[in-house]
Amino acid sequence: MLVILFAVPAPGQCVKGESKFLGTVRTNMHKASLTALAASLRNMLTIDGLTDVHIKITDLQTAGSEKIRYGELRLGSNVVLEKYRVGADFWQANHDILDAEIVGISANYTHSRLIIADFLRHVRNVNKGALTVLGGTDATGDPEYYMRIGADVVVRGEGELSFHRLVKAKLMGESFESIPNIYYHDSNSGIIHRNKSTFLNSQTSFDVERLPVPALDLVDLSKYNDTGEGNPPYPFIRGPFISVETSRGCAQACSFCATPIAKGRFRFMSSEAIERHLKAFWAFGVRTLLFQEDNVLSRVHRARDGNSVFPDGRKATIEMFTMAYDMGFNWEFTNGLEFGQFEHKGEIDHELINVLFRHEISNGKARGCYRATMPLENLSDESSRLFRKLKPLGIVRDICEAVVASGVPALSFNLIIGRPQDDERTLALSYKRCQSIKETCLNINKNISIYFNVYVLSLLPGTVDFRNFKDLLAFDIERDPEVVTFYLGSLQTRYFSPLEITQARGTMATLLNGRALVENYDENYFLTSHRFERLFGKSYV
Repeated sequence: MLVILFAVPAPGQCVKGESKFLGTVRTNMHKASLTALAASLRNMLTIDGLTDVHIKITDLQTAGSEKIRYGELRLGSNVVLEKYRVGADFWQANHDILDAEIVGISANYTHSRLIIADFLRHVRNVNKGALTVLGGTDATGDPEYYMRIGADVVVRGEGELSFHRLVKAKLMGESFESIPNIYYHDSNSGIIHRNKSTFLNSQTSFDVERLPVPALDLVDLSKYNDTGEGNPPYPFIRGPFISVETSRGCAQACSFCATPIAKGRFRFMSSEAIERHLKAFWAFGVRTLLFQEDNVLSRVHRARDGNSVFPDGRKATIEMFTMAYDMGFNWEFTNGLEFGQFEHKGEIDHELINVLFRHEISNGKARGCYRATMPLENLSDESSRLFRKLKPLGIVRDICEAVVASGVPALSFNLIIGRPQDDERTLALSYKRCQSIKETCLNINKNISIYFNVYVLSLLPGTVDFRNFKDLLAFDIERDPEVVTFYLGSLQTRYFSPLEITQARGTMATLLNGRALVENYDENYFLTSHRFERLFGKSYV
């Protein structure tokens, strides 16, 4: 049996008549979910003695550089966006599809829905007998959609819990009825079965201690030369850039985030397991790590009474990054650190900061942290009410000062705008406070690179925000799923249309960062307007 795991081409949108994409289109990033799933599947099948199952990963995003138009969407009365898929054309996968008995497709991102639907149809045309299995964050949040577009099976939650059993059942000719966390079509009746869900149960969620080293031998590592956050601050920090997973889940539950419904409770590896993974990465020739897991600092999370939820969590965090530093790795925090964990009762944890952010340059080589993303998320006066993880602005500044003082060369800050309650005053205040945070950082180190990722609220299916605000969607996300992205507005609120909040995002990002940094980050095209230039000019007052 041959099982092939696919990453479909990436979506990108251009203003009609323009050649540059709105937002970044990053095809050359490590597909961490596929190498993790392949490794676990291979390991479990070996334990079962099923050595005649072969696993392959086909990354269509890195297998070609085609830019294929597949539709349009209207963002405003005078703004039409053309939809493109970027990567290899589908026909280049025909040989793999013909050979496969099981075709697994990663469905992590809502904005890829139409590309996945088209690819599913292509698979059907090429090999009607292949079992098509979809999994990932978006498939978990809205499995019914993927069943409607033709998937044979949708796996919800962590694939390690069910995909192995699914492959084994297919190989043995057995029924899928006892496999948890899946939706599947009955091949005889056509009825959709919805099996029980166990992946969010603390007693049955996957034990990350058992995670094998990702199957990096199944991919071309030389293709993974994108950090996801633009060029590193030093030219001698090079790929392959590999995403690291030492934990799953998050101790927080932000309303915009899909992690609570996809991965559940937080759990993390022991230092011994992490050392095993780091040594394997080094043997593969990997020298730069991307910490993209949901929340590294959930290890030091505190309960409402102020006590540590994980008594050994802080110690384990220090051990992990000391180990990575001593081995000579470079690293970047790309998914955003819950930096409020660096403060407790007015005290800044300087020791923890210095371990996570320390770096060294010697003889044209670097080791340690070269860049980190800090999620501001919301800078309105009600931010701490909206997100319990956020700290007051004064504490944010204190933490930023300590982080910059560690000597880290570059920081990125994430800001989300476009919530239904955001008006012009909120945007102007957010812009002013971003400028203040930037000045705070530069006062400590005038040479530090500061970048602001300005995002628009994106309603991910399954999240709290989706449930609360879906009535404000100005688009049918089954027809135009591309709007479910951080680069485009999709809500019609009291204050802004989708086009207006997209222009606000573009104007704010351009003014905060400047064109040189924007190009370094690989942003291609911004929609801006004089209205927001005037608004942010007033924010200095």
